Amino acid sequence: DIAFVRERLAEYEVLVAGFYRNRGEPEGERIRLVNAYLLYPNTLGGEVAHQRLEAMGVDFALLEDNPSLTAVDNVVPGKVPWADR
Repeated sequence: DIAFVRERLAEYEVLVAGFYRNRGEPEGERIRLVNAYLLYPNTLGGEVAHQRLEAMGVDFALLEDNPSLTAVDNVVPGKVPWADR
């Protein structure tokens, strides 16, 4: 059912946001949380994303008016620790 799929997709976005947070990539975390919040607002994952974004001080009105702030393509990953080996 579509509601189940939407819940899983929202959970996935929040999970990936956690991955970015754990790697010290706040922009990646923010973008994934914004995606969950905007794409799946009526899901548990969307609610969790909203709460985390609120704690980060994100301006929600700005997000809804500027789609470029939600583009995963804008994430520039940091240097990985093993790159110099």
